[in-house]
Amino acid sequence: TNSKGELDNKVTVINRDNAASANAEIESTKEMGVDNDFITDMRRNMSISGNIGVSWNTEIIGFLPAFFPWPSISYSESQLKTVVTNKVIHKSGILIKTIATDGQSVVATENLKFDPLTGEALLTKTTNNYDEGIYNYSMPARWGYEGMGAAYENIGLKFKGTVVYDSNKDLYQMSGLTTNVIALLNPGDEYIGEYGNTKKKFTYVRNEDGTLYFKPVSGVGNGLYTFTVVRSGKRNHLGVKAANYVTLGEDPTVNRETFNCIETTPVIIVHKNGEEGTYNRTIASSKIDKVLSASATTFTNQWVKDFREYRENGASNYTASLNTNPFATGEKGIWSAHKTYTYVDDRQQTIDPTPPSNGRADVKLAEDGIFNDVPLYNWDYTTLTNCESKWKMGSEITKINPYSIE
Repeated sequence: TNSKGELDNKVTVINRDNAASANAEIESTKEMGVDNDFITDMRRNMSISGNIGVSWNTEIIGFLPAFFPWPSISYSESQLKTVVTNKVIHKSGILIKTIATDGQSVVATENLKFDPLTGEALLTKTTNNYDEGIYNYSMPARWGYEGMGAAYENIGLKFKGTVVYDSNKDLYQMSGLTTNVIALLNPGDEYIGEYGNTKKKFTYVRNEDGTLYFKPVSGVGNGLYTFTVVRSGKRNHLGVKAANYVTLGEDPTVNRETFNCIETTPVIIVHKNGEEGTYNRTIASSKIDKVLSASATTFTNQWVKDFREYRENGASNYTASLNTNPFATGEKGIWSAHKTYTYVDDRQQTIDPTPPSNGRADVKLAEDGIFNDVPLYNWDYTTLTNCESKWKMGSEITKINPYSIE
């Protein structure tokens, strides 16, 4: 709360982070947990009334009556116009700190930095019994895999593009798109394409060297279409985490040491957007110190289709299906964990060089058991060996069932 006792919903959020940057992309004044309803009510009320009448007056003069008309006319008009504006602000309390007390032991946990899309705490700090701050940092998977991001970024998008059939690939090439539109499209997007009175459903299959390939549900003619995104290729896996770092006394999101790692292993180095070459590649990285534990998970949305007909007919059908629409068969578009990694190294043991009177080494329990110079796991590359030699794979999922996604 602020000085007035009102809820203060401005928090620090982390918009994005990667293995090569010295600092995470942090925004310190993001408002979170606030709903604003703004309602304007406009009304007009009008009432009109009128009356026309004649009254008669009779007088007797002598023995002769005299009749005199007495007309009456009335008119009334009233009008009321009102404009009422209501703004209702609903604020939810944000948990910033908890304190647990057990006898003389006091453990305080603070939520320091949040996810702007889910509201989850990404960086927490726990004060242990030695009054040391233990930082716990979780990184969402969508930072490393765009297809796991938020669908709101492009769903409902409308644009125009020219499609031309490519008989070699059995796909349609898309052209005539602006740079801004291309930046918003993602493989796996589903569109309704309109050409005159014809409407067809398309899927964005892949991008090959800047050429976008689409697949309709049935054959269409070449021409200029108006497209609407009806399902995003970003699958809304907003709460899934891809890495976790626990450090002692140091915030792992800022002031990291950057360095260039030389990948010397003579194998093809594969970037998530394609092969980048072999041998002696320079990989931009950053590293952190005082690490208690570090783990990472890789994800993929490309799986071999393990159906009976594929096992019987061999791999040729799998290759052929990739030339058409693997999103329709479950071979792509299903994001799931692929491999898990743990950072393994010798833990540092700090011994006081000045021995106590009993001659025994004085072990510093508050500082022992840490790793130093731990490089952040790099999701951009899938075949690093030298640069990630201490990241050890713990498990791997090789196949999933596209019917039940397990």
